[in-house]
Amino acid sequence: MKCRKKRKNTISNHKRYFSRSDRIKYKITDICKIYKGIKVCRIEALENFGNIRKKQIGGWIQNKSNLSQEGLCWVADEAIVYHCSKVIDDAVVEDYARVYGNAIIKDNALVRGRAEIYYGGSVVDDAEVGGNNKIGGFAKIGGSTIME
Repeated sequence: MKCRKKRKNTISNHKRYFSRSDRIKYKITDICKIYKGIKVCRIEALENFGNIRKKQIGGWIQNKSNLSQEGLCWVADEAIVYHCSKVIDDAVVEDYARVYGNAIIKDNALVRGRAEIYYGGSVVDDAEVGGNNKIGGFAKIGGSTIME
């Protein structure tokens, strides 16, 4: 699956917390596994930010385009983000959640539990999706929505 690169909005990026282009807040470790035929690897924090501490081990991503180096976004616990999906801004994916197939998690969104966000689905603003909920097919959950 090939990912299309989006053009960055350089004006708003200068105003974001931790928006330095040379900043590297995490690295992809050598701890890897095969999940549904795709190699995913754990991440490790390289500095303190938000509630994350330096050297803290995070969740699983397929490649560096899955998790932004900017903002306070993070993939934690046993969560997996793969394909061309993105976690950006201050969003968090945790627990056993799965994000894949061009899905996007952004702003202050939280995806947790065993939730799955897939194939163009998005969770934005201050929305929370948890439990066993599945969001896909270009559905968008936003505002202050809480789905347990």
